[in-house]
Amino acid sequence: HQGVVEQDIREPERTVVALYVSDQFRPFSRLTIDAGLRYQAGLGQRAYRGALLGGTGQPLASAAIVWNFWREMHLKVNYASGFRSPVFNNTDSNGAAVQFGGNRSLTNENSQAFQSEWNARVLRNIGPIRALQLRVDYSYTQLDGLIVISQGSYSNRRQDGHDNNDQSRRQIHSVEALAKLYAGDSAWTLGYTFLHIDTNDRGLLRSMPQHTLSLGWVLPVVPSWLDLNGTLLLLSSYDDPN
Repeated sequence: HQGVVEQDIREPERTVVALYVSDQFRPFSRLTIDAGLRYQAGLGQRAYRGALLGGTGQPLASAAIVWNFWREMHLKVNYASGFRSPVFNNTDSNGAAVQFGGNRSLTNENSQAFQSEWNARVLRNIGPIRALQLRVDYSYTQLDGLIVISQGSYSNRRQDGHDNNDQSRRQIHSVEALAKLYAGDSAWTLGYTFLHIDTNDRGLLRSMPQHTLSLGWVLPVVPSWLDLNGTLLLLSSYDDPN
């Protein structure tokens, strides 16, 4: 009995090793390609569980293309895979205390992310206008095996009762637009974000606003000595998760 107790109270440990390689290619002056590969393994008492290679090894990849297609206008496309391993508080917390119970069967969270972007700098040095920066982008991210709280402990599984063996999943769509105007010694910023998050157990995630509008400014009060900074933020309605 004493040996079992000593095994249960050992401090959890994990050793992480990683190898990676990355490079950048420029087929011609206006086109840049970045790519990278990474292999990361978690070993030891709290080794990674459910990783893609041998259960403990996680391969990752990323790539990006930037095309300066006309003057100061660029198109960008990015892809990246990622993961997040459960921290020790997720795996070994004491559920009998005033906290959520640990789950030593937790697997890594995994992600796939895509992004495309157009950006430009126009109206250069026209009267008082020094430049106008514009950016529009769309991104899609899928999270699998997200660590959630279920019945007082941590879990990677969906919580709607239909298929508790299926991993929790989040699909995130985002559209962003940004304009930044430099006029004289002042700067004005206008931004908008649309966010749509689908879950496979709760449907539409309503605990975050879908629409966000921001207006920012920097105005000189005493040139080169004192500026006035301000931000106006407007959020659409959303539900308090509590």
